[in-house]
Amino acid sequence: ADPTRPGYSFAGWFSDVELTLSYTFSTMPAANITLYAKWTAESHSISFESNGGSNVTSITEDTGTAVSAPAAPTKAGYTFAGWYSDVELTSSYTFSTWPN
Repeated sequence: ADPTRPGYSFAGWFSDVELTLSYTFSTMPAANITLYAKWTAESHSISFESNGGSNVTSITEDTGTAVSAPAAPTKAGYTFAGWYSDVELTSSYTFSTWPN
């Protein structure tokens, strides 16, 4: 069975650490070998609800990519107080490496 890793898709078994020689399963080898799993990062998106403020474009990046906060939205008569990960605005969101 293929192994799993959160945030990544399994891309196959390889016989070299550089992941250039794809391994084909056929018969049991005559000596011990080590196979290396190749992983492809999955993309994820962060969308922004500005609660009546100016539009903020979504961010889409691969797992493990550093993510910086977008420019703050504007809303007449208000000061932007930060991003939150819940609708109640109680869990402040810290931008770092996706996912966090």
